[in-house]
Amino acid sequence: MITCLQENKSRFTLIHDVWTTKGNRYGFIGATVTYINKDWEFVVNHLSIKLVAWHHQGAWLAEPVVTILKKHQLHKKMSLFYISSPFKCTPWLTKNLHCIYMLAQTADSGSNNNTMAQEMYLQLQALGDIEMTWNPDTMHVKCICHKLALIVGAGLKELGIMGSPPLKVRSSVLGPFPIISSLATIAEEEEYNPEPAEATQDAYESEGTDESDDESDDKEDKDSRPSKEAVNTGQRRKANELHELTVSLDYVIRKITGSAPWRQKYKAIAMEKGLEVLDLIAGYGIRWNIKYESRSRAYNAREVIDQMLKEEFDLHACKNARSHRSKKPKPGHFKQILFNPNNWSMIKELNDKLEPFAILTKEMEGDGSTGALVLPKYYVLKQTLTHERDECDQSEPLYPMFRKMVEKVETYLNEALGCETLVMATLLHPAFRLAAFEEFFPAHKDRVEKLLTNLFQDRNTAIASQKQAAMKTTNQDQNVNLPSKPKSKMFNLFHSLSAKAENDELTVYLKGGKVFEMDAEDTKSALIWWKEQEGKYPILSSLARDYSACSASSCAAERTFSAAADVCSANRGKLLPRTIEMCVSSQMWLKDDVPIVGGNFETANKIVKNFSLFKEKNRLKFVDPSPDTTPPS
Repeated sequence: MITCLQENKSRFTLIHDVWTTKGNRYGFIGATVTYINKDWEFVVNHLSIKLVAWHHQGAWLAEPVVTILKKHQLHKKMSLFYISSPFKCTPWLTKNLHCIYMLAQTADSGSNNNTMAQEMYLQLQALGDIEMTWNPDTMHVKCICHKLALIVGAGLKELGIMGSPPLKVRSSVLGPFPIISSLATIAEEEEYNPEPAEATQDAYESEGTDESDDESDDKEDKDSRPSKEAVNTGQRRKANELHELTVSLDYVIRKITGSAPWRQKYKAIAMEKGLEVLDLIAGYGIRWNIKYESRSRAYNAREVIDQMLKEEFDLHACKNARSHRSKKPKPGHFKQILFNPNNWSMIKELNDKLEPFAILTKEMEGDGSTGALVLPKYYVLKQTLTHERDECDQSEPLYPMFRKMVEKVETYLNEALGCETLVMATLLHPAFRLAAFEEFFPAHKDRVEKLLTNLFQDRNTAIASQKQAAMKTTNQDQNVNLPSKPKSKMFNLFHSLSAKAENDELTVYLKGGKVFEMDAEDTKSALIWWKEQEGKYPILSSLARDYSACSASSCAAERTFSAAADVCSANRGKLLPRTIEMCVSSQMWLKDDVPIVGGNFETANKIVKNFSLFKEKNRLKFVDPSPDTTPPS
């Protein structure tokens, strides 16, 4: 894998995140690389997972990553890299893009990530063998999935629909390591308030934010939030009603999912009614998309839930009627909660409004060249939310949500437009090119065109220098023992590229050329196009290979933490850090079919290869079983 990275002509993206668990005392930083190979395929490989033996501060997080890059001399090829907030191991909430070569740098709004980026820059620059071209002011990208969560959180704050905050993070000491402080562990699922009506304003306003978010976001919210006196009374009353409804529904879902007998009853009623419904899931913490899915499943199973609530309500009503009046009546398992059709309609309306965010999050979480889709997705989202806001009456309870969401999207869209990495990825996508900026971002058209022109000229100069050096080496090898002969300079004119031809490549790509008819949202389609047009656009294709490795999400790193969670289970809490590193990395490399080299691993390679063939054979047999051609007797 390292050899492939070193021999690959394009630059790569480094994705990493910090992982901590309550079952294990240590914190680890995992690294994954993505790049475009010579066949124009998007490749994802696990690189390493290393112990973070100190605070989750930027300076200490930078050292393991720099060490890995320096060890394999990969820092000289580095183009893009992702960094994530170390405070939580939430898969998509705080993943961020970081581009180095430095083409771009991305971290979330946390000061620790800013410190880490600066520290990595200083450490790499101190090596003295690479030229740093990274500008943190113009090459700082924010993860779109993280921003989507912040947009939804800001909108729901306006309605008051925010759940209980997670429990306070506790710390655990790093065992025998000689340190004076400790690593923070992630928060477990918060314990749900058994009284849904007693949820406080502070509780639901705390969700949707992350402790690594920028203080400027909080300040912006405070400055832009209308005063209590300015809020329409009827609008706030409807918003509070919607809030109480969602809290009650979340409570009912938790009571059903948290009890095996009630889960069985849920399935039994669904079977009696002939309904095909999915199992309920409990939304928790700051994962708004989990709550979205939770309420969506509850709405689809509303007939089952209504019957369960009605039966429980009638049962306890009869018990309370027969009980002594002096005794305080018991509220029952569901606290006598009932939903009417209007309640379910309000739940459906809210989920319908949040559905585009859930779909967009799933689209951008996947592996692939999604960096080019960030600006178009932001633009479409802004247009959709603006339309919803304009179509919604100001007296409606959802109007404050749309208004706040539009403000947030505009802020994050402007941030993305200021990022050279995302701009270049969009320009080098054959479906967008410069026409996308002329149509949708005309104010930025001249700036981005100049940016592409400058990078095109720099890459052209670099490629020409490489060709001249290669030709010089070849001529020296061929003419070692041959006498030199005078040559006319006139013949050199027929072997040199004209500046006009080079400029034509850029002009044809930006202004015309073959029409891109593939699906623009298919992350593989652009790679297929560049593979076919590589001969026509040799310089631009070299740039496109670098920027196509830019991904808008960090789901690739999540697989490392899933493997780490399997290794560091509850009954393996005493594993040494080095053992954890080796086990997790080995598991990831085996999954990626990375061959084992070095040492006496021939037998192990044969076992792994045979097992892979066995799994593939069984998969094909299950998917497409061969028909039975035996004639009947």
